[in-house]
Amino acid sequence: MAFQGTAEGTVDIKGRVCTPAKYRAGIEGQEHLMLWYSGDAAQPYLMLATQAEFDRVCRREYGRFEPALRAQVMRKLQVNSEPVELDKSCRFGLPERLAAKAGIRREERVFFIGFHTHIEIWQLDRWLAQGEEELSDTTIQLNFAPDPAWLGGMEEQPAAQAAPAEDAS
Repeated sequence: MAFQGTAEGTVDIKGRVCTPAKYRAGIEGQEHLMLWYSGDAAQPYLMLATQAEFDRVCRREYGRFEPALRAQVMRKLQVNSEPVELDKSCRFGLPERLAAKAGIRREERVFFIGFHTHIEIWQLDRWLAQGEEELSDTTIQLNFAPDPAWLGGMEEQPAAQAAPAEDAS
């Protein structure tokens, strides 16, 4: 299941947040979910994914570094992550330590971004300030045209030529 789209929510008085309905199919029934901090002080947010996805991230990060640094990399990942469980209402608790790193407080609004393999969770005002600025950055120009390979091998067809107008004389 790919997580897509955005949603807003509120952290309740107990520090829990309800998983938006659009993301539930990708996490309901998962025995283990992981929540981790982005590690980016300039753009702090949390990430929620299945244990399998978190394990994939750990393997990727472990492999990016030389052997002498790998233990440090794994400690950093583990110190900045916590397992979470969904309750019957699809809520999960935000560990205070991780929420504080992301600037998320109780009874505050949060912004969810489906990021294909995981869900980003931002403090809403921070997203409105930083995220919207990031999206308006003109140094990154996206091509939203479909990739021909995704169309099952269909080749792009040239635009049809208009028939010459008949002479009315």
